[in-house]
Amino acid sequence: MQKKLRILVITNLYPPQELGGYGRCIADFVWGLIQRGHKIKVLTANESYLGLGEKKGPNGEEVKREIELKGSFEGGMSLINDIGRCKHLDQKNLSLIQNCILEDDYDGVLVGNIDLIGPEFLKLLVDKGLPVLHHIGFMAPPMNKKDMPSKKNFMLVASSQAVKESLTKYGLEIKQDSVVYPGARVEKFGKEATKRHLPQPLSGYLTHKPGTKANPIKIAFAGLIMASKGTHTVIEAAGQLKTKGIEVQVNIAGAEFQKGYTEKIKNYINNVGIEDNIYWYGQLTRNQLSRFMILNHIGVFPSIYPEAFGIVAAEFMSTGLITITSGVGGAAELINHGENGLKFRPGDANHLAMIIEELIENPKLMIELSKEGKKTAYNKFSVIESAKKLEAMILEKITNT
Repeated sequence: MQKKLRILVITNLYPPQELGGYGRCIADFVWGLIQRGHKIKVLTANESYLGLGEKKGPNGEEVKREIELKGSFEGGMSLINDIGRCKHLDQKNLSLIQNCILEDDYDGVLVGNIDLIGPEFLKLLVDKGLPVLHHIGFMAPPMNKKDMPSKKNFMLVASSQAVKESLTKYGLEIKQDSVVYPGARVEKFGKEATKRHLPQPLSGYLTHKPGTKANPIKIAFAGLIMASKGTHTVIEAAGQLKTKGIEVQVNIAGAEFQKGYTEKIKNYINNVGIEDNIYWYGQLTRNQLSRFMILNHIGVFPSIYPEAFGIVAAEFMSTGLITITSGVGGAAELINHGENGLKFRPGDANHLAMIIEELIENPKLMIELSKEGKKTAYNKFSVIESAKKLEAMILEKITNT
């Protein structure tokens, strides 16, 4: 019989207060672990500029929003530079975590993003003998090697092979089997969830060629609106397609994160005359995102700098969109070019436009890529599979500690 675990989750931000995909990733792990029968409590911060901080998480889990951050994510990340103030916040957080683990008999701890929290609390958890899994969702390490606990009940878990390789280069010890993909909530995407069909030909029939006025090629971008995410690359590609007489619609979902960047993009849009082809949806909830995605033919993941994974790309695939990625970092691990999606050169709008133009000339390939991408998402990148692996890691640590 499967052992039911009590797991404490510690992370800086937690839905509905979140900025990008990583906050959603940790909440998804919680959902998966709850589905597996485990009991979860979340310890996180309460950042009012990101909306109301609920005492219950999206899966009904208890959320204690009392961690104090040593900075802010409002308008971009900023740090508190007062050393004395930071030490005071560290002491408050240590006291909070100490009281939390005294209140409940936890079997293990899952640590997420600790930006603006710091690694100081990890020693406390490890010294208590608790199995601690620290899931790393970024290419750079969250701490210096000297700050990483060395006891065997602590384990770094990478969100992709690319993250594992990157952390190894920084000198951090990552075990061979310690990759757990963030994954997608595959059951929340696609026509099964939304009761809507993808646009033709992905719907299974074709009366109007893609890229015409009767069936404009619809391209989705979802993520933080910032230069490193490559939003501008998608829009520049759309401008090039438009000049070739290809009818295109770009749908953009996400919060603005970089001052002046959106304004610069909109100036470009106005200068090339494609303002009627670009639609801005702002930040969406998961259910809204699911409905947003199924309106499109193509989902583009255009990051210029290496991403740890790319949950949005996995969600595109789950929906059945043809996923086109720049393939930097962990995002490369989702797609086999020409089999279940396509890749273009990072930051190269010309190359992206060329790939899309070639794609819409081949409706049969569009359908094949859509089907294979969805199959890959379900078989390899579902949250339940990731939760099973996290569960097994905690149980292994309990057995061997």
